[in-house]
Amino acid sequence: RAVAARAMERVDLAEADYRNLLAIDPPYQPAVINLANLLRSVGRASEAGMLLQNGASLWPEDATLLFAWGSFLQEEGDLEKAIDLYRRLLLKHPDHAAASDNLATAYRRTGHWEEAITLLRQAATSRPDDAAPWIQLGHAYLEQEDDRLALDAMRQVVRC
Repeated sequence: RAVAARAMERVDLAEADYRNLLAIDPPYQPAVINLANLLRSVGRASEAGMLLQNGASLWPEDATLLFAWGSFLQEEGDLEKAIDLYRRLLLKHPDHAAASDNLATAYRRTGHWEEAITLLRQAATSRPDDAAPWIQLGHAYLEQEDDRLALDAMRQVVRC
């Protein structure tokens, strides 16, 4: 019902439904994430952040919550905290492709080029049919003004 209320732009009803659901089943991570997204969409980012941080603290093994918290931090510009969170997530869930991709993006945005390129090469090698790491790798090389390696990476995209 909360999803339908949000679709009808009934923020108050959607928020109440998500909060009621969390009162009944606090570890229900889709409700935590959806409520945080709702709060953020109506300009209540600090509340959304606290909700995600609390969820990630209560369920530190939950990859979905950790990823959502890391993505929130990254979108809000707290890149160093996002990097730390993605690293912790990947220690527990090393095959979490989206966390790996976001970590590489955060590294690039903070100028940690060696870490970004190393991570992207690993991702491209372990996921050869996935264009995303090849695209990011190409952009990283372009940002480092290495046109030859950028072109090589982009050629791999075509092969995916």
